[in-house]
Amino acid sequence: MIYASLNQWLPADGSGAQLETVRSAVTIIGVFGAGILATAAVVRLKQTDDTYRLELAKDDRSDISALRSRYTTTAEQLGHPSPAIRLAGVYAMAALADDWAARGNTNEVQTCIDVLCSIIRTPPPADLAEHEQRADLEVRQTITRTIAAHLQHDTSPGWHGRDFDFTGAAFTGTHSFAGVHFTTGYFSFERTLFTDSTLRFDDAHFDSGTVAFANARFIGHRMSFTNARIAGSRLRFDGVEFAGGKASFTNARFTGGRTSFYRAQFVNGTLRFDGAKFDGGETTFARAQFINGNVVFSHTRFTGGTVTFDSASQERVDWNVLASWQYPGVVLGQWATAPPVGWPLPARQRPGHGASARSEA
Repeated sequence: MIYASLNQWLPADGSGAQLETVRSAVTIIGVFGAGILATAAVVRLKQTDDTYRLELAKDDRSDISALRSRYTTTAEQLGHPSPAIRLAGVYAMAALADDWAARGNTNEVQTCIDVLCSIIRTPPPADLAEHEQRADLEVRQTITRTIAAHLQHDTSPGWHGRDFDFTGAAFTGTHSFAGVHFTTGYFSFERTLFTDSTLRFDDAHFDSGTVAFANARFIGHRMSFTNARIAGSRLRFDGVEFAGGKASFTNARFTGGRTSFYRAQFVNGTLRFDGAKFDGGETTFARAQFINGNVVFSHTRFTGGTVTFDSASQERVDWNVLASWQYPGVVLGQWATAPPVGWPLPARQRPGHGASARSEA
């Protein structure tokens, strides 16, 4: 159309060169104009994109502000004198941790977990009436149930790999971590006191990280690791005192990692490893003391790894069904050639096989 309009204005006898020059000029102008339009479109698009990003950043800051505001409100709930409001605060703090996890902010997740653990570590007032004690216990049991629920294998968002600090806490009631999966992180029950209570890690998987009970005291307590799988974690029971009650590792399987009962004391209670299987890793009872109780190794299998009883001692202990042991894969220390003084000889012991006794084919 442009060319047709030009033809109307050019003289009839205009040379072809003139016409071609004009046409070239028009083409250049058209291309330049198109470039200007394209550039303007790009500028508008960038402005729109920048506006969108600014709006997203504004929304993000607004969301973060809302989450931090929730934290303040929830922390106040957890410190409220009413058990019902504290209980609501537990669920609110867990939901807040999940929302932070959904945003990928692990530091804020850890902060929420630290607050929940601090509730467990804080002793209740000494003058609580009986019904108030029950209500306070429900808050504490709800916290441990909530943590356990977030450490199940298929939980999303989960709290795997985080640290849980119950150091110095006093536990009563029932606290179950059954079925949890420990991957990394540190789980501390160090210097805790368990009185007439139950702690369960049945069917738990310990793949990595550390679970520490160092110098904890279990008074009339029941602790169960039935069917637990210890594959790569460190379980530390160093210096633990079991006074009465029962500690069970029935059907547990040790395939890796390190489990230590160094200097542990078992007094007037029962320690069970019946049906347990030691395939790998290291388990030590070095300098442990067994006094006035029952130790059950019925049908325990030692097929790999190492087990040590260096300088362990026993007094008036009933070694229940010890004869059903399978011959140890590797037993180091004093049991390498002879049992400690006063200890029964493990079944099928073959004298003269040195420090590394192997299981029979």
